[in-house]
Amino acid sequence: MFQGTVPRRSAQRSEGLQHRRNAGILAVTGFLLAGPVFGVLVIWQAGKASSLSVRSTGWMVLGVVDIIAGILVASTIL
Repeated sequence: MFQGTVPRRSAQRSEGLQHRRNAGILAVTGFLLAGPVFGVLVIWQAGKASSLSVRSTGWMVLGVVDIIAGILVASTIL
């Protein structure tokens, strides 16, 4: 490879980064709006990213926090 050139991302890495980005958007939305529903989607997207060798542990943790917070809020309201 020539000096100064940037290696192209593999299709697998690009797909993993897209899943990680989706997990981040869903995590923030779930934290603000509907925790349990979005929390499950966050864990699903973060799991897909992890299976494509893209780290997304933080988003997975936030997905679990979304689920727990949503359950606590629902139990407090009801």
